[in-house]
Amino acid sequence: MGSDETTLQAPTPPTPPSATGGLEEYLQNLPQLLSAEKEYGPQFAEVQKSIQDQLYPGVSALTPQLAERASTGITEAVPAWMRDQFRSDVNAQLGANVSSRIGADFVSRGLMQQQMDYNRYYENLAMSLSGRQPLTQGAPLTSGYTPQSIMGLNASNFGTGANIYGTQAGLYGQQQQRAWATPFMYMQGAGNVLQGLGSFSGGGGYGPGAGSVATSPSAGGG
Repeated sequence: MGSDETTLQAPTPPTPPSATGGLEEYLQNLPQLLSAEKEYGPQFAEVQKSIQDQLYPGVSALTPQLAERASTGITEAVPAWMRDQFRSDVNAQLGANVSSRIGADFVSRGLMQQQMDYNRYYENLAMSLSGRQPLTQGAPLTSGYTPQSIMGLNASNFGTGANIYGTQAGLYGQQQQRAWATPFMYMQGAGNVLQGLGSFSGGGGYGPGAGSVATSPSAGGG
């Protein structure tokens, strides 16, 4: 008689992720990703600018004009009308004292400060334009690719693997219970059969007179 035994194999638990492994994966794939960014980045920028020009034509045209004005204003002198306005205001404040040595020094320092403030205004404008966020955002390939994202993905995959392992472990436990229960039930069933045969034999099932019909005393006559 052949053997129908089934070999049960316990499931393998998933390997927990590590920070070192996530960093190694990041560095391993980063050169290829940077190469793709270098090749396709200018194309992304060109498409982005085209979309911005179509959606915001007025703002797009204004940006280079402001940039040119800021570049000029950084080094140009204060307009004559602004200097004249400053002198007029000082004369109104100081009156006859404007011609004094202290008054002349005050005017000179004021004009120098006015020139610095004028140029600084356009410096700030230039810095504002250079750091201004674009109206439309592109999708750089490396924007979301960080060591943290790799470790987060590994942790998520580990959680999924742990759930699968838990399900498999439960099924494995049920299979073990059935594997142990089957021989026991067979032995218990065999014992019941033997016990039944013993009871049948002791009750006259296979003894002398088996199969005879007992008669009552009154059946013989009387």
